[in-house]
Amino acid sequence: MKRRFANSFDFDPAKPLAVPYGAYRHKKTGTNQLVDRATALAWAADVAAARASGAPGLPVYAGHPDVPELAARFPDKGAKGWVTSVSAGDSGCELAVEWCDAPAPGAFIFFSPYMAGEQTASGEAHIDGLISVGLTNRPNSTRFRLPNEAGGDDPEEGTAPDPGQHPERKHMKKLLDLLGLPEAATEDEAAAALQTLLDEKADLARKAELSASEAAAAKTAAESAGTALANERESRIGLLLDCALADGRVSPATRPVWAGRLRRDFANEAEALGREKPAFKTRTELPNEGPDGAPGILARYEAMPDGPEKDAYLRANAVRINDARVALKR
Repeated sequence: MKRRFANSFDFDPAKPLAVPYGAYRHKKTGTNQLVDRATALAWAADVAAARASGAPGLPVYAGHPDVPELAARFPDKGAKGWVTSVSAGDSGCELAVEWCDAPAPGAFIFFSPYMAGEQTASGEAHIDGLISVGLTNRPNSTRFRLPNEAGGDDPEEGTAPDPGQHPERKHMKKLLDLLGLPEAATEDEAAAALQTLLDEKADLARKAELSASEAAAAKTAAESAGTALANERESRIGLLLDCALADGRVSPATRPVWAGRLRRDFANEAEALGREKPAFKTRTELPNEGPDGAPGILARYEAMPDGPEKDAYLRANAVRINDARVALKR
């Protein structure tokens, strides 16, 4: 029968979480919990499976908000960090944590793995699953601190499990299945396969970073090229309109209209502007002197006395008078 246990260990946020191998009695149930190298490999597989599913790893909480009988005591359901890998050593394992909100040193003294194992009729359970890790200041023991957070006497100190009675082959099956390896695969083969997966993930992350950098560089280059093209086009529009204004094909009043047309469709509108015939008198045709020495329109206007007649003349010839003034300023 699968049982779940929340347990406590010494905690230092600056170091990996260390879990020694051993057999530990669970105070509430009397279950002898067996933690060995196969446990560590199974935990590593749980972390790898969580990361493969898109999670950062297995969560590290303040307390045990995910333990049903303890959830009411811990309203904060947010993860303080994530267990991202488990390394199996000869005498224990270490859980590497990436912190989202690392507790200050001394804020929590212990950590408490929430783990699972198959309980047998003999009252023992080989731990082969890791669900989460809780940070706590209420352990059941100040030594190894394996039992649940609730108060009580210290449990018995751990002793090494009997390899003969608990063969690791049985408990590696879950890890081997996740790695796609046959049941006959060795621990070294399993570790190598797991390392290959981690290396492939790291390589994909590097490639994604390079691709993002290249895309950003290409975007910047395209934006710079677009800005340069727009500036060049605006300069050409200004030059065309200056020439058209000089030879009378546009006036100061119609210049903004032509500028808008050229910005929308430069090729066609530039051709259309080239076909325009001069409709406005140029500098040589708009002095204060008209043909055959007759007074020009500006000269006539300026010679008129102030009054209603001059105002009416201005209203009727405002554009031509303005063009004449512009021409004289050149």
